[in-house]
This record gives sequence, C-alpha cells and structure tokens, in this order.
Amino acid sequence: MAILRGHAIRLTFTDWADHTYVTCSGGFAWPCWGRSSGGRRISSGTGSSARANCISLPNSTAGIIYGVTGVCHQTANRILFPAGTTVSDARGYWASVLLFGHYGTDGLGFIVRTVACSGTSGELPQCPAATGSSRPSGVPDPDMGDGTRHPKSRRTARREATLAKRIQTLYKRQLSVPTARSTLAGDNFRLINSELQVSLRARLPRERGFVPVTSSQIRAMNAIQSELFVRRERSVKRLHSRLISGTEYASEVNRYVSSSLRASARALGKTNFQRFFEIDPGADVIVVDPRIATRAHR
Repeated sequence: MAILRGHAIRLTFTDWADHTYVTCSGGFAWPCWGRSSGGRRISSGTGSSARANCISLPNSTAGIIYGVTGVCHQTANRILFPAGTTVSDARGYWASVLLFGHYGTDGLGFIVRTVACSGTSGELPQCPAATGSSRPSGVPDPDMGDGTRHPKSRRTARREATLAKRIQTLYKRQLSVPTARSTLAGDNFRLINSELQVSLRARLPRERGFVPVTSSQIRAMNAIQSELFVRRERSVKRLHSRLISGTEYASEVNRYVSSSLRASARALGKTNFQRFFEIDPGADVIVVDPRIATRAHR
C-alpha cells in the first residue's frame, strides 16, 4: 500500500488555524480546497491511494460542501480514512471538530461514500506502494515540526492514533447497521456528539498534575455543540436562500465558533480547555475561510 500523508500550512490571516491537504508517497496531492505544497507533515499512514482518490471525488472535495458540512480538515480526514489517520495536529482543528465533527456533519453521506469506494483497491500510478519498513497507521512522522510547535511525544502520538481509530470505529459500526440510512438521516448530530464525547475522554484523561474531564463537563460540551449546530443551520438556510453571501456566511459562523469556544472555556476550565483545543481562551479562531466560502457559494 501507499503512504498517505496529511500536511498543514499556516493561514496568513490568523495565528490559530491551518489549511490542510493530503499527499501520497509518490508526491501526488489532494488540495482539499486550497494549496497543496509547502506545508509541514503532520500525519501519515498506509492505505490504498486508489480508494483515497475515490473518496476524494469530485475535485478533491470528498463530498464536503465548504463551510456547510466541513472545511479542509474534514476533507483531508475523509481522504486519509483508508490510512487510519487524521490531520488532528493542525492548528484550529479541534475548533473545527466542535463545529463539523471529524468527518463532516453529513455522517450518512460519508458512510455511503465509504461503502461506494470499498470495492476500490490498489494504487494510483502516481502513488507507488511503499517498500521496506513504514510507520504504523496514524503515527506522525518524526520530522513534522516546523519550528513553531514542538513535535508530539511518542505517548501523545500513540494517544492521537488510538483516538483516530476509535472515531473510525464509530463510523465502521454504522456500516454494519441495516437501518443506518434512516437512523443517520434524521440524526447526524448524534454521531457528531458521540465523536465529541470520545474525543474529550481521550484527550483529557487522568494524568499527573491534571484533572480528567467529568461527565457533567461532557454533557455541557455536547449542549454547546448542539447549540452551535442550530445556529449554523440557521445561517445555512439563509445562505441557500441567497439572503446572505458566502463571505457573510463565513463571518457569521466564525462568530458562532468564537462564542462557543468562550462557553467551552467556562465549561472545561482554562487548563482543560487549552489541553483539548490547543488554543488560548478568548482566541478568535477562523474555521471557515471567507475567501474559499466566497468562491464556493457564488
């Protein structure tokens, strides 16, 4: 199998978010709505590049409606699904997860897409199979740092890899549920809420010097996420009705995210908020890039 790698590029207009894209061992790239070169490697795993490409269609968007069902983070995660890894080390990633989940708000759509591509195997001509030893799926490359953040410890990298597998398990379970279509069509939020619960427990465990996340805090975070979804859906309806532009939509949603992050800081406390989101409380995070939203929703 080929090696699939996630990359991140710092956005020029904010200190709290990265653009992400995917490449394979042969250098072929999936842009994921933006640039596809010059970034730092943040994850890697082995998987079928042909299946990744099937999931990526059309045009490296992987079925994501930009700013509505996800952004570049969710797009890259979908393409990396065959490799069992994600772009969770990107700046702003966990804020985008609060808004869109790991794989986008249309859980049903992603499951259907995954099933449709399950029969695709092998490698693209541009992505030769890896030879010799390779790192286990989901374990970041050792040289991912770009001088602005310390590379993750082995312990943290293993934890992130385990989390990625647990999130994938939530989706894989749905593949074997005969009523998945009716179940998820009416309640995509339930799947995203489950993702958040798993993520909070995995990233905020009992450790020396730290207090683990509590059940009441998880319930509070689920409530914050649900309210964020409701507010985003209202803006989506206005966007689809052409009452607001793509630029205005991005501005609204980013304000909602900032408000939800402040509520999250109150719910989790400063220390656990920083541990989970890897940003400072009160930071204005740009999750939806207004430039891309303008092009995507003309």
